[in-house]
Amino acid sequence: MDTIEQISLSRIATIISNHTIFKIPNNSKWERILSNAGQSQLFNEYSYGLTPDTFREYQGREFTNPNPRFSEYYSVLKAILKEVYKNGTNAEAFAQLMGSIVEEMDINYILNDNLQDTLDRKTRYNNSLERKKMMNV
Repeated sequence: MDTIEQISLSRIATIISNHTIFKIPNNSKWERILSNAGQSQLFNEYSYGLTPDTFREYQGREFTNPNPRFSEYYSVLKAILKEVYKNGTNAEAFAQLMGSIVEEMDINYILNDNLQDTLDRKTRYNNSLERKKMMNV
C-alpha cells in the first residue's frame, strides 16, 4: 500500500500533468521552473518527458515536431517530485520547487471565463462606491 506521501506526490503530478494550472507553450518552461528551484540537473535528466516539441533539421531547414515522449509527462513529473522530496528529508528543496511551480501558475488557466466574469460582477456590486454609481445612472 502506498504511503500518504506517495499518494500526495502522485496527486500533485496529476494536477500539473492535466495542464489545468499552466500550459507548456514551449520547451523552456520546465527548464525555467527547475532552474529557479535549484534543480537544473533534473531538467537535463528528464528533458525527454518535459518538452512538448522536438526539432529536426532536414536539407538545411529546421522543423518542429511533437515530442512522442511527452506522453510520459505525468511519470516524469512524479519521478522529479519524488526525487526532490526524498521521503521528507529534503523539505527545503521540495518547498523551493513547489514555490517555483506556483510562480508559473496562471489564474486564467485555473478559472474559466464564466467564473472570472462572475467574480468580476460580484466584486463590482460589493463595492459601495460602484453600487452608488450604478444607482445614479
